[in-house]
Amino acid sequence: MYGILNTTNSSSSHVSVDKIDHSSVIDVNKKRVTEPCDRWTNNTHHPFLCRLMPGGGRGGSFIVKDEACVTGLELFFSDELSGKSNITAGIDIIIISFGIWEAIRPWDCKDTTKNPRSLLQRQNETIALLAKLQSPGRSIVWRTSGFKAAEIPDANEAFINEMNKNAMDQIEEITSSGVSPSDLTYVDWGGAIHPRSFGIERITGDMKPHYGLEPRHVLVQMITNQLASQGHGVQLQSTI
Repeated sequence: MYGILNTTNSSSSHVSVDKIDHSSVIDVNKKRVTEPCDRWTNNTHHPFLCRLMPGGGRGGSFIVKDEACVTGLELFFSDELSGKSNITAGIDIIIISFGIWEAIRPWDCKDTTKNPRSLLQRQNETIALLAKLQSPGRSIVWRTSGFKAAEIPDANEAFINEMNKNAMDQIEEITSSGVSPSDLTYVDWGGAIHPRSFGIERITGDMKPHYGLEPRHVLVQMITNQLASQGHGVQLQSTI
């Protein structure tokens, strides 16, 4: 998304594949830090990447906060709501884009509290925090997860399907129970790309866990359509 915005801000209307599919765009800061974030350096939840939005920063910030597990996300938004952290202050678009860590490395994501909760319980409580954080000036979009590269659907696929469905059900419940329009929504990217996720049908990317360019285009389109339906135009100030 950043690559498209950065390119279309120029005088040319043409977006080259290299500008949106190069490793410096899709793998930035993964193997080594090439763009250190010099903001919130003393914050426990220090962001993974901080970029100015296209237009010399006049459009605000494009911030990436790296959390592989629901527990980490829950703690982050709990601290944001309590005031212990202030990274989302001034942010008007928050996109939650979970990967597959909960499915393939659950031991890294287990609940270590005194009374451990199931994954779905933790997910529900995290979404409840997002419902408190959303507002007419701050939209939050939950993107459902994609799938592990495998020859055929397996137990990981069923796990992620359950996690995705639970998230959508919880968000719909929040949306339908409110007296005013909710700014907490979702896009079912996982459902859209499921048919192209396994075996020879998978659209692969630069490494095995990644999808290729076409599924990422689909995600940008889905998120753009969702935000447009909420009344957002081109004047997006900041994104995380």
